[in-house]
Amino acid sequence: MDRPSLRWCTGIASVAGLSLALLLSSMNAHAARTSATPESANCGATVSAWGPGTVDGVQVALLRFVGADVGVQASPAATPSAATAATHFAEIEITNISSEVANVVARDIKLVLCDGSIIDPTVDGSYPQLGDVEIPGGELRSGWVAFVVPPDAVPVRLIVPVSRQGMTGGRVEFPLVDADAAPDAAGTSGATGAVGADAVGGDAVGGDGADGADATAGNGT
Repeated sequence: MDRPSLRWCTGIASVAGLSLALLLSSMNAHAARTSATPESANCGATVSAWGPGTVDGVQVALLRFVGADVGVQASPAATPSAATAATHFAEIEITNISSEVANVVARDIKLVLCDGSIIDPTVDGSYPQLGDVEIPGGELRSGWVAFVVPPDAVPVRLIVPVSRQGMTGGRVEFPLVDADAAPDAAGTSGATGAVGADAVGGDAVGGDGADGADATAGNGT
């Protein structure tokens, strides 16, 4: 092959290689965008207030849920793999309106994320912690529970298990977003009004006790 033909072939190969590199780069960038964690606008509008839920003679209220915008950042030493994770805090109030002793175990409280992941509580002294509480009939306890949430993750539900003497398996669930609320004109999710909690009755224990009834609290105002 003469030199002009060789130079022409080399030039064609260089252009083809450059085109392939640009195509692969574009595909990688698109994959990075489409695999990102869903934004809050895709999960629903943020709920701003909640009505209490009552299960097995125990009333549970979510007073506040402090999100990443006003929370504290997790330290890299505490969470090496998630240095930019944010700590969310839930203030919970529990009133035992039954005559039996009620129990709430803080480590059993769960935070559900938009992608279906479930987060366990963490120890954080920024607010007075709820801890494990035993509540006699007619009394009230309150405190905060903390959760370290991965970057860009969206909390969608808080689950508070409750038990009392003779009953186990009850829980109250608080929706943190309204999946039916449409994003605003800017494409972001705004805050909605108060919503009711979902209360699921526990199972009676001892003897031939029947299953507890499922109850859903009405919408808050």
